[in-house]
Amino acid sequence: MRLRRELPRRGLPKIIVGRRKGRAFPHGAAAKPPDEPAVASARAREKEKRSVDKLSVIDSLFGVPRALIGVVHLQALPGTPESKLDIRAITSAAVEEARQYEAAGFHGVMIENTHDRPYLKSGVGPEITAAMAVIGAEVRRTVALPLGVQVLAGANTSAVAVALACGASFVRVEGFVFAHVADEGLIEASAGALLRHRRAIGADHIRVFADVKKKHSAHAITSDIDIAETAKAAEFFSSTA
Repeated sequence: MRLRRELPRRGLPKIIVGRRKGRAFPHGAAAKPPDEPAVASARAREKEKRSVDKLSVIDSLFGVPRALIGVVHLQALPGTPESKLDIRAITSAAVEEARQYEAAGFHGVMIENTHDRPYLKSGVGPEITAAMAVIGAEVRRTVALPLGVQVLAGANTSAVAVALACGASFVRVEGFVFAHVADEGLIEASAGALLRHRRAIGADHIRVFADVKKKHSAHAITSDIDIAETAKAAEFFSSTA
């Protein structure tokens, strides 16, 4: 390659400008241009290493690589020991809370029956499922954010049913793989039954976000399995995240 001229740049390294494809190379560098596909591939690999969302699940749902999800803690629902409000009042409070999350710049919201203490283990009555579906539908209609559902404690199939009925995008589930001891007793793995239920009701589009080594629980029975192996098991059993 014939070099045409050397151009000084104020405050920058000198650039040697060659004729070949109009490319410019740093002074003293080899004339051969970098392998652009290889560079792009290396950058992609580095980005993947840094990312915990290799399948872009979060980005595809929330439009950002790291999402902030606000939990709407529903007032005690009808039939539970602390219940004081009717569905209309509970729904109104939930919608207002969801609006505040949206105004604050959150990327998603999730409804949860937090005040239904003490929780039942791995299941709830039809009155809870129905109430949460109604509340979720109103939140979904009012707030333009992806909606999630969690039904305590570990009522994962009910959560999927609520999500399908109200148009939610994801569920948060407990006890997806392995087992732990919670306030409610022994919580055992639910992945097999849950994903079959999801398929049976036509809800495969609803994403499953699985808790790993759940808080407020004892994990002595799985103390020989660390959090990384638990996460790998959840991934192997087809959790979305």
